[in-house]
Amino acid sequence: MSAERTAELMRAVWPLTAVPVLGFPAVSVPTVHSDGLPMSVQLIGGRFDEARILRAAEAIEARTGRFAPALDR
Repeated sequence: MSAERTAELMRAVWPLTAVPVLGFPAVSVPTVHSDGLPMSVQLIGGRFDEARILRAAEAIEARTGRFAPALDR
């Protein structure tokens, strides 16, 4: 992957990093595609409550299916 593509991906995910830095577990789950791109929901849990958000993420994924990013763009 090129340096430019890596930088583009990092810019896309930086908003998702603030909550874990503050000590709250979080997970993002792709839910649908829009114009060929996955859209997602971010789940945030209480401190030390990783199991709950992982169960919720698993339930969402079971309902919506798995999405894989198109990394070759």
